[in-house]
Amino acid sequence: KVSADKTTGIKQGENITLNVNPSDGYELEKLTVAGVDVTSKVANGQYSFTMPASNIAVTATFKEKSYSVWTQTVDHGSITASPNSNLKAGDTVTITAKPESGYKLEKITYNDNNGDEQTLTLDQNNQFIMPAYSVALTAHFVDDRPSYNVEVTQPQTGGTITANTTSAKEGDTVSLSATPSDGYLL
Repeated sequence: KVSADKTTGIKQGENITLNVNPSDGYELEKLTVAGVDVTSKVANGQYSFTMPASNIAVTATFKEKSYSVWTQTVDHGSITASPNSNLKAGDTVTITAKPESGYKLEKITYNDNNGDEQTLTLDQNNQFIMPAYSVALTAHFVDDRPSYNVEVTQPQTGGTITANTTSAKEGDTVSLSATPSDGYLL
């Protein structure tokens, strides 16, 4: 809706302010005053002009707001969103997760319109409903490799052997230390 601070009894040379108030979910696409596109001159929902010596026509067109989904680059995998641009609030977006070998997707987070971190809830088809703002999604992948116990068998005499951990996953480095008893050498 566009309204003027004054609509009747206007004299030539008077300053007129138009108030541009799109409905929820919409934004101004184009505002013309006396056939001139003044869209770029609208600031804080207002446009002012000086009344000419004749009646003028004011027209406005509005369009639905569109939003985007961005995916952050993270370690141990990636996610994609489809579609990811020109989205309207209420559109369905599909997420595809591609974890690296040995990892699984733990969760996806984003910051809401207030800047608070939220966890994205996906349905059984890995889809979510687009909110009325753009979102940057961050995937969180966790190590899903099986864990194995590290057991060190001590020699009967001559010293001790220790490991820096009691469990490890495939590809992890396990360090062993051998400490000889007095009178023994490695």
